[in-house]
Amino acid sequence: MQETPKNGMFNLKTLGLCLLLALIQGAIFIGIQTSITGALTFPLDDSYIHLQYAKQIARGAYFQYQDGDPISTGATSILYVHVLALGYFIGFRDTFFPVWTLLLALLSIAFIFYLLIQISKKWQSPFAACTSVGLTFFSGILAWGFWSGMEISLFSMLLILTFFQLIQTNGARFPLFFSMGFLSLCRPEGAILGLILFTGVIVHDCLQKGGFKRLFHWASLLSVLFFLACCFLPNLLFRLSTGQWGGSGLSAKSLLHNPIMTAPQKFSAFVDNLFSLSAFLTGFLPRHGSEFMLPGLLLFVVIGFIGLILKHFHHSSWKYFLFGVGLMIVFTAIATLEVWPMHNYRYLLPFYPLLFLLGAMGIESLSVWIFQRSLVMQISLTIVALLISLIYYPVWISRFAENATTIYQKQGRVSHWLAKNLPDQSVIAINDAGVLTYYGDILEQKRNKDQHIVDLVGLVTNGPSQPYRMGEGGLYEWMQHLPDERRPRYAAVFPSWFLEMSRIYDVFYQPQVAFPDPFDPNFSKKIFLINWNYDGMEENPREAIMRSDWVIRDRLDVGDLISEREHNYILENRDHRYPEIPVPFRRNFGYHEEIDERWPDIENEIDELIPVLRRDGSIYQYDILDAGRRITGEESFLAKNMTPLREAWLIFRTCDGSGDFPLFRYRMNVHVNDQFIQVCEPEGTPWNWYEFVVKIPADLIQNEQVQIKIINQGTARFTYYDSFYYWIVQRD
Repeated sequence: MQETPKNGMFNLKTLGLCLLLALIQGAIFIGIQTSITGALTFPLDDSYIHLQYAKQIARGAYFQYQDGDPISTGATSILYVHVLALGYFIGFRDTFFPVWTLLLALLSIAFIFYLLIQISKKWQSPFAACTSVGLTFFSGILAWGFWSGMEISLFSMLLILTFFQLIQTNGARFPLFFSMGFLSLCRPEGAILGLILFTGVIVHDCLQKGGFKRLFHWASLLSVLFFLACCFLPNLLFRLSTGQWGGSGLSAKSLLHNPIMTAPQKFSAFVDNLFSLSAFLTGFLPRHGSEFMLPGLLLFVVIGFIGLILKHFHHSSWKYFLFGVGLMIVFTAIATLEVWPMHNYRYLLPFYPLLFLLGAMGIESLSVWIFQRSLVMQISLTIVALLISLIYYPVWISRFAENATTIYQKQGRVSHWLAKNLPDQSVIAINDAGVLTYYGDILEQKRNKDQHIVDLVGLVTNGPSQPYRMGEGGLYEWMQHLPDERRPRYAAVFPSWFLEMSRIYDVFYQPQVAFPDPFDPNFSKKIFLINWNYDGMEENPREAIMRSDWVIRDRLDVGDLISEREHNYILENRDHRYPEIPVPFRRNFGYHEEIDERWPDIENEIDELIPVLRRDGSIYQYDILDAGRRITGEESFLAKNMTPLREAWLIFRTCDGSGDFPLFRYRMNVHVNDQFIQVCEPEGTPWNWYEFVVKIPADLIQNEQVQIKIINQGTARFTYYDSFYYWIVQRD
């Protein structure tokens, strides 16, 4: 059996044909896009995040998204941004920089075609070569990803190269471990697959005669060290520079890092994702007919692995089994992402060419087992798959151009407006960090301005990824911690992403200009001013409840992740429905009894009270904006700075924001240092702040810290309570 091509790995005629195919595909997608848009533009904002990081790396600001920023972890592909940085360094600059990404995509796609052919030659399967290359070329969704400016084509090429190196029959591990190292640097999924392959190969080799000795040969040892460095050094760098393991993308998208969902909810969502992902790859669950390529693909892939294992049973079957297990684990890891179908299934796209190849082998194996190698069956299935792809090819060309037009006509215009109209040294809160920053920096240099962005989603700005996922209340709490020089005064956001801050409350207020989306009105972008008048109003209890000799020893701002972390705050919910509700975020107009006392004759809030408070200059004194937590089980925290053996009082702020009943009534048990203190039963009217006081005996305060635990007991109408703020006070 012929195991390797006669002409070695590189056949120039074949390589030239593959380069031509890649060039034709790129000319179709990029040519039509530029003719419609009028400029070279990518369809994803994330592509410009890579370009911005690469530009900064080439200029010496290593992983600093903007000059003066700390190192951040928003680049999901360490390898890709460095390869892009090389292009910037050699002269691809500013608006010409995206051309470099197209050249990389062109070469990567050409090598994908070439490797598919070479592997098929190794298997002596012209059918697999024609089918996999044909499906890869005519898959519109895959071409959309290849030419999107992302690392998809590079990662796909390295994935197939790693597979090719693994199934080689010679025992050299040097090229395999190096390709695995680059694969690990390209995507976190590559690191997962690489570690699985590395473990399997090392165990297998050590079990062979003389294998352990060969492992310590200088070439093998060098390749092993290179692979391990690629896997772990980037994470170590980010840990030392940012204090967190892994990238911010994982923190912003993974179910495992969801700050609201309970463990049972996360597991349920993961199982749903896994089934949906499997159904999609099998062709049973496409949102649109254009999104799957080969009906029954995943089934044919499994059959293909089985066929390859049986065919190479006596010498390399373990390699196919190992790679199959690795792919299964990688897909399982992708299912932990809440957004796995996002951006046209971009997390699955790099695997398509290899799945096409393995699926073609599955079809061929099935035809051998059942139909005695029926060419009619093989060709029929291939024609069906190609026809599906061809029918929807224009749809994907149109979608590529449409997405790129959105970036150009909306995000590009926003960048120009910000650079032209906002003053120097402006800090701007944004939710799409790619185009606005990349082109913003270019325009600012032309206008001699230095504007700075804060990414509210937390991809390129350290900190807000978890607060953002808690809801707008958690995000607002995080924004309050920003130092004044880093605090944004403007917001360029999708109002549909920030309904509470932009429409219900006036945190984002006085819209300056709107930039409609040319295709989807839900994604219009507006420029707002940011209202900081509420800042700090929630930090103190109302004056009427504080005695003259009380001093605040400690305060816990519930819903503020920083404050919660400082106080070892723990939330344990019993009812798993409520954590799905975003963190309660209330802007309530003061403590109604105090307002009634000062202005007893005013009844209408909007027409009478607010104008009076504005004239009085005290409107923000009563207008309190705060985030909290919904408690169905219990919450606990550590109160600090206490004076031992001196009685204290716990002050608790709550509010009913549901309005389901004219009166609310909560019921909870208060424990201090695991000792029951009393039952607390707050009650009042909806949409008003209330504060309640619980006395803590002096003998329970033995040192500077006490453990507070509040256990929800529920009432007939309220199975939960909403917790917003705690203060611990003692006499001065």
